[in-house]
Amino acid sequence: MDRDWMSANRLTVKYREGVDFFLEFSAKNADNPDLVHCPCLKCGNMERMKIAQIREHLFKNGTLTMDDPGDYDDDFALWGQSIGGESESDPAAPELEPDPDSQPKKKNGRGHIRV
Repeated sequence: MDRDWMSANRLTVKYREGVDFFLEFSAKNADNPDLVHCPCLKCGNMERMKIAQIREHLFKNGTLTMDDPGDYDDDFALWGQSIGGESESDPAAPELEPDPDSQPKKKNGRGHIRV
């Protein structure tokens, strides 16, 4: 499916035709065609609703595209991944030194623990 419509202006024929094609495809392939996940910016595929309501949401709220990877950074960071699939760490998090009390203790020859 061509996804160029997702980045088109919502007032264009291209966007309207893309929405119509997407909704028809979704209804045909959904487990429950009466309730489909809404991919608008507000719902983010978390809400199920009727096709007519999803159509309204897509025109009112729009949808994310991969044209601007920054749009997805926060979503992927929530899962601990970056766009490239690598693990993302918090650069502001301080490096922690190991706690000496949690280090394994060594026993001397007589069974006494050395600190």
